[in-house]
Amino acid sequence: MLFRSEIILFFDYTLGRFVLSQADVIASVSQYDKELLEDSLHSRPERLTLINNAIDTSLFFEVKPVQSKNKIISYVGDLEPWKGIFYYSKAIDSILKQRKDIKFWFIGQGSLFTILKKKYANENRVKLFGSVNHTEIPSLLEKSNFLILPSFWEGSPTVIIEAMAMGIPVIGSNIGDIPRLLNNGIEGTLFEVGNTLSLEKTIIDCVDGYDLCIKKALKAIKRIRGEFSFLSVTNQIEKLFYKLANKE
Repeated sequence: MLFRSEIILFFDYTLGRFVLSQADVIASVSQYDKELLEDSLHSRPERLTLINNAIDTSLFFEVKPVQSKNKIISYVGDLEPWKGIFYYSKAIDSILKQRKDIKFWFIGQGSLFTILKKKYANENRVKLFGSVNHTEIPSLLEKSNFLILPSFWEGSPTVIIEAMAMGIPVIGSNIGDIPRLLNNGIEGTLFEVGNTLSLEKTIIDCVDGYDLCIKKALKAIKRIRGEFSFLSVTNQIEKLFYKLANKE
């Protein structure tokens, strides 16, 4: 029986490599992945180009920062080990013992849902929503003080772009394209991936320095809504097609 990681590796080293070798243009939604490919593509690395992930800016509307005594930290995504759920859960456990003013929301489904549901069954400061329709995400983010993404691996996570487009402060691990999206911590907050103590301290510091986190988030709105809108990304793709057509 093949595990998911083994299947991905098999694809990467067989069909994946063949497809890349035959492509005239290779588009990546992640600058981080693009740079990895540049290091591994010994044949015509100039074929690589960056095309941003696109979001619906009409659905993910700008919001006013939530001003409340209790702060809500929302996680949106698959509840899987590679998303950093285990060490995030450890940070949550420690924070719950220290603070009464922080709540945690899990929005999403996955193999760890049942474990988390059982673990926090008697904890009213932790709420699991399960699978939620994408159109309902903006209303949940609107009620949140922060979006958090503690992943061990990411490309260019759409959920961070969506939250930033709304003006929601983001806390993210320093991997993949997350530093690029958060402008290296200028427009969001980064922490050391996989480090429970770093994550715990970052969450507490962000809650205590909420006004500063709001200022960071507000700086990002114009850039994110401009560079990652459907219109902007469609224009990128259209230019790419014209470039390919002119080569023929």
